[in-house]
Amino acid sequence: KTSITIPSNFFTFHPIHIIRFVATYNRLDDDAGKNIAQCIITNQSLNYLDLRHNYFADISGILIAQAIIKNKSLTLVSLAHNRLGAKCGLEFAQMIAKNQKLKSLNFAFNRLGARLYWKNFHTKIFIESSGPALCTALEYNYSLTYLNISDNLLGPTTAIALDKALRHNKQNQILSLGLAGNCLAQNGGKALARVLKSVSLTHLDASRNNFDTCVGTAFASSLKKNDKLLYLDL
Repeated sequence: KTSITIPSNFFTFHPIHIIRFVATYNRLDDDAGKNIAQCIITNQSLNYLDLRHNYFADISGILIAQAIIKNKSLTLVSLAHNRLGAKCGLEFAQMIAKNQKLKSLNFAFNRLGARLYWKNFHTKIFIESSGPALCTALEYNYSLTYLNISDNLLGPTTAIALDKALRHNKQNQILSLGLAGNCLAQNGGKALARVLKSVSLTHLDASRNNFDTCVGTAFASSLKKNDKLLYLDL
């Protein structure tokens, strides 16, 4: 693990070539995120970026997403356990649709789902879930093999969008999906069961989604026609 504990602009002024950058559990904030985004743009040899367990919010998340679009070498990005919201999720949806190099993306334990908050005493703001946009982007992606968006409270429309996107994209490379803890409920569960009929998934984690017996029946039907799946958690 790195010993970085404060925002640094070192990589802005020292254009050394880094292949693997791990900065987990460092309490890095948006100021550090801005510098990391610049590093991603200028360093075209970087292929592994692990920023789990920090304090990144939408500001730095959006900049990092935009930077990844301009980077042609990254294959793995993990931003799990941060404070990234739905606005950041929408930006990463654009990245997924445009970037054909990234193979692994981990977004677990963030705030990508719908949120309602009070701007002031009189005004409340509702932000829609970014889950449907993230999944719709997979219709245009041909490189991702691993996507983990677990524990973001994304809602059932996320699974519905996923089913539609992967049915339209017969050349998708998705092998492993993490969708646990997203309140998919019955409608989302049935859509997810249909996904198993159209893709070659080997791993699917859809636990903790409030599925009922109807969803279990739908999965049982899909599994009869699926000979690729190795791991399933409901």
